[in-house]
Amino acid sequence: MVKAPPALTLGFLTGEVYDDTSSLPLAGVTVTLHGPGVGGAPASETSTTDARGRFVLQAPAGPAVLHVARDGWTRADRPVTVPAGAAIEVFDARLTPLAPIQAVSGAAGGTINAAGASLLLPGGALLGSAPRLTVLSPQGLQGRLPMGWSPVGIVDLWPHDVTLAGTATLRARTVAPLTSSRAVILARWDETAFGWRAVGDAVVSADGASLEAGVAAAGQYAFVVADTVPQPPPAPQAGALLSGVPAGTIPG
Repeated sequence: MVKAPPALTLGFLTGEVYDDTSSLPLAGVTVTLHGPGVGGAPASETSTTDARGRFVLQAPAGPAVLHVARDGWTRADRPVTVPAGAAIEVFDARLTPLAPIQAVSGAAGGTINAAGASLLLPGGALLGSAPRLTVLSPQGLQGRLPMGWSPVGIVDLWPHDVTLAGTATLRARTVAPLTSSRAVILARWDETAFGWRAVGDAVVSADGASLEAGVAAAGQYAFVVADTVPQPPPAPQAGALLSGVPAGTIPG
């Protein structure tokens, strides 16, 4: 007989999920927690949001990751630490409806457009169906940015496991005007490391209203700038995860 773990080894997670386009609670979202189980073995717990967008999960204490998903919507990931014998509120998740599928010729290439963003696919780059291009708000990020970084343009290319045979050109509008000389980095959410990984430098248009960079795979992308106050975060190398400034340097 398998015995249940002692009560003090269990903890509770609560949270809320919203429709980022309306800021209304989102029901019917599957929230899955992956983390250590009894004896350290992998385990998972699942909950579904109610009419108020709320969920509750009970799980063994320790580090884990919450995956927030609903068919036809973007996703959210939340690395967490389940407390022993206590409950914590997880940072809200905001999901966005995926944009419609647009037909693009794999041989000839073409452009996918959505709400001021575009993905220019060269001929032969597509190995299957074209990804869906969805524009997100800064609150709709799949994962939180490290402190010291601010998003200035976010797009989601779904499904995330699509790899291109060539480099496509990704363009997006800025959420606020930038100077053409402002340093902007394109980062992609790493669904294994649960962090934002630098892809490379982006180009700001002369009028500061749009951004451009090359991409070789689908996924969720954020054009980000380094905050200058109280101090800038470390500049990342292409392929490295973004790191933030120490928590104590951020004014309370």
